[in-house]
Amino acid sequence: MATTALAIITASFEILNVFMQGESIDAKHSQSALGFLNRMTSGWAQQTLTIPAIARVIFALTAGKGGPSNPYTIGRRR
Repeated sequence: MATTALAIITASFEILNVFMQGESIDAKHSQSALGFLNRMTSGWAQQTLTIPAIARVIFALTAGKGGPSNPYTIGRRR
């Protein structure tokens, strides 16, 4: 189940008693909170061990490949 930014914002406002449970959040407050949430997660992405979405991918190497005339193209399709 995916969590939306609005669900995080709504729960945060309810915990902080900014808005009562079930009360709708106006656009001004939700946009401000979304900006804060984006800045916070961007800051976490700069620190190690804070965002658990790091993937380790291992690629097999082939002898004779990888030079300027025969480069690897990891991440690009040709």
